[in-house]
Amino acid sequence: MKKCLLILLLMLIIPNVVSADNIDIKYYKTIIDKINNTSYTSEITQDEYDNIKEISLFSTYHETEYKKILIEDIAGEIFMQVDWKKNPAVRSYDVIALRGVGVTFDYDSINGNQQYTINGNMSKINYDSTTENVKLFSNGFGISMNLVNGASNYSLSLNINYFKDINNATIYGSYQHAQRNITLSQSQDYDISANGLGGVIDFNGSVRSYFDGMGGVSITV
Repeated sequence: MKKCLLILLLMLIIPNVVSADNIDIKYYKTIIDKINNTSYTSEITQDEYDNIKEISLFSTYHETEYKKILIEDIAGEIFMQVDWKKNPAVRSYDVIALRGVGVTFDYDSINGNQQYTINGNMSKINYDSTTENVKLFSNGFGISMNLVNGASNYSLSLNINYFKDINNATIYGSYQHAQRNITLSQSQDYDISANGLGGVIDFNGSVRSYFDGMGGVSITV
């Protein structure tokens, strides 16, 4: 499982003597792993501290009673993961998607998967840009994943490489669960838009009401 990380920048001023000319300033970065409840602090340079806008400050995390979502930026690769805490009553075509503002996605690098446990064994379904479940747009993409019947411990994820077109670009992620049985075609009746569910998936017409409307996540890159 990928980790959800929070990066904090700290400045510690340590005076060696009374004279202001001899003040020793040290800079530190603390990385907090919110999943494993651990942290690591290391010293950084003044240049790294000054370029705070170039550092991903945190990976956005959202959790409800039934599921949790995290999104991370790992050296030019966006990773998004959804873990089900309780088994859903309906298992049909759910949609996981990303929307980018100020970025260009490398669609050839799409890697999605649905991991689950069935009959005591762990299995996985993979998705890429050539899979019919994937729908591409100029500003993002989505994957319709049909939750496997009779399974449990669902963990859905996707990752993709991207290129920044502007400073402080933003990538938004959304996962929408179908609350009734639907077809693949129905699950793909959407556009990628800020007006969509979770700020990403804009379902058309009555299809919107089929989904649970869970809030989305976002990260500045």
